[in-house]
Amino acid sequence: MNRIRRDHLWKVWALMAIAVTGVALWRLSQHREARRAVEQLRSELTALRRQRAEEVNALAQLRQQLEQQRGLSAAATAQLNQALEQVSVAVAPSLWTEPPEQLPDWNPASPFVWLNKSSLTNLPVEVFDGEGRIGTEFAAILAIPPEKLTQLNRELVRFLQERQASEPSRAEVSEEHLPGIAGDAGEKLTIKVAALPEDSTRLKREFEELLHHHLGDGRAELVQSTGSEWISSHFSQFGNEPRIISVCRFPNGTYSLAIKSGLIWFSTGGLRDISHHVPAHLRSLFSSITERQPEHSDDAP
Repeated sequence: MNRIRRDHLWKVWALMAIAVTGVALWRLSQHREARRAVEQLRSELTALRRQRAEEVNALAQLRQQLEQQRGLSAAATAQLNQALEQVSVAVAPSLWTEPPEQLPDWNPASPFVWLNKSSLTNLPVEVFDGEGRIGTEFAAILAIPPEKLTQLNRELVRFLQERQASEPSRAEVSEEHLPGIAGDAGEKLTIKVAALPEDSTRLKREFEELLHHHLGDGRAELVQSTGSEWISSHFSQFGNEPRIISVCRFPNGTYSLAIKSGLIWFSTGGLRDISHHVPAHLRSLFSSITERQPEHSDDAP
């Protein structure tokens, strides 16, 4: 009976030993598979790292090449622009010197506008300022050099001042008020600067010679024709006609005014100050009605 038990126990132990051995072998096999898998992953990771390093190096080289190309492109662009400017400077003078078949002409590709010189007389540009100088805008249109303009304007101012200096001595009060003033109900004063018909031809010749000497015939004629109204107004046809200024003062202190000088007639009303319209060298002649305080009245023209 004991022998049977011992045999049974040996069988159990043998089976357990076999089972333990099997488990150990299985675990050993799994461990080996895991190690092989880890080694494989390490190998793949090393390959990936090597590939990434190669790609980073290639990208750096591409960036360097791109920067080089950009530098070359910028240099080429600068050289091209410089060449185009040189060609433009060389070609432009000859490209636009021939006038178009018809005037006026607008060519979008041209840097110039072709006009008849006679059309300048219709441009809304002031030729002279109040002191007799040719304005910079009109001088630019005629392409008058700055140094020539400065010298010319100096002589034009002197010419106007000399003509104006003689006017107060030739001024006298007149009872013949200009139209537009004669019918006004207010205190009136008319000053008439006598004409100098014997000197008009000489004055006109001196003025024209001054322009032609500095500007040449073409530009001088354009100045005269474009600024004809200003010339007529400030020189009264170079003294060939009288200058007449009529002023009416109303009880409320406002004024109406009319001026005839050469071929120019001018009238306005509702003025609080006439100094903007009466030449400076003649303003003192109207002090008798401009320096008194206005009466307290709301009557107006």
